[in-house]
Amino acid sequence: MSTVQAVRRATERRSGVILDAVFVVLSFADGLLTLPDPTTAEVAVALLTPVLLFGRRRFPVLVFVLTLPGLAMGVTLLAAVFSLGTVAFVVRSRVAVGCCGAGMFAASMAWVTTDSSFESVVAITLAAGAYASAPVALGQLIRAQRDLKQQLSELHQARERDRTAQAELVLSTERARLAREMHDVVSHQVSLIAVQVGALMVSNDDPAVKAASRTIRSLAVRTLEELRQMVSVLRASGGEADGIDPQPAISDLSALAAESELDVELTVHVESDVPSSVQRAVYRIVQEGLTNVRKHAPGSKVDVTVKEVDESVTVQVANTAPTLPPLAFPSSRHGLVGLAERAELLGGHVSAAATVHGGFTLRVVLPID
Repeated sequence: MSTVQAVRRATERRSGVILDAVFVVLSFADGLLTLPDPTTAEVAVALLTPVLLFGRRRFPVLVFVLTLPGLAMGVTLLAAVFSLGTVAFVVRSRVAVGCCGAGMFAASMAWVTTDSSFESVVAITLAAGAYASAPVALGQLIRAQRDLKQQLSELHQARERDRTAQAELVLSTERARLAREMHDVVSHQVSLIAVQVGALMVSNDDPAVKAASRTIRSLAVRTLEELRQMVSVLRASGGEADGIDPQPAISDLSALAAESELDVELTVHVESDVPSSVQRAVYRIVQEGLTNVRKHAPGSKVDVTVKEVDESVTVQVANTAPTLPPLAFPSSRHGLVGLAERAELLGGHVSAAATVHGGFTLRVVLPID
């Protein structure tokens, strides 16, 4: 049990004891102050019956039954009302609650005497019906409210767990995708190393150089094999084909903008030789930005800017306010979560915010080195 739950339960127990004490005091007052000329038996009942209310939570039906004699004597009305309400709140069986209500009514009807007038009988009957039904209705209403609150809390916790699980799934998928892409990059570079070392072995007659080249080439080949095994596991777990698909680059942004069916103005100013991993990230960022515009801001104009600033690439996707209602697609911002994870792994950062004119701006900075 967590500390918060322990404190909450302790507070509930303390509140329950205070409420029991209030009920007992009110029942004492009801029994002792309303009797004009009490007998010894009535005083004893008025003193003993309210004390039973301290056990109404653990033994609700028993406590209620023990309050009925005092009710029939006209001494402990409030004690019976409080205990019947507790029965309706605690006991799940409708039959048991109904029987207790009937017992309350029958005990109240004991106030009818042989010399009671018709009007008195009618008044007592109506009062007995109210005494029997009102506590039952109130107790069940409070229980329904408590159950509804508990169900809402459980639903909220389930949604939080589901949201967390989905976010973790998105991050895991993104990490696996990045690992596969890194395999493509690293394997290409290591292959070049192996080729160059092989050429060095052929062109150089120095035994030391040949031995070192042979060692380097062996390590390169072993590294390539380990990379292939690793990416095979990743792709098998992701359910993708084992082949290496062509990876998108900055040069593919024009085609991406054209395929988006949006009013896109694309500006690209990149002079340096950007690593392929950064180019893929730029492509995915623009792709996610255009997807979000298409879903949440249809009819808006989009400015996509990719520029090189201080040894980094800045990608910005900014749209104006939508002119059409958004499409009815669910949104959990998992795409932005994946972009943030990708940018962080590459040493960059992401910022996203709404504009004062009703648009939205996604901005990502990725270092080139």
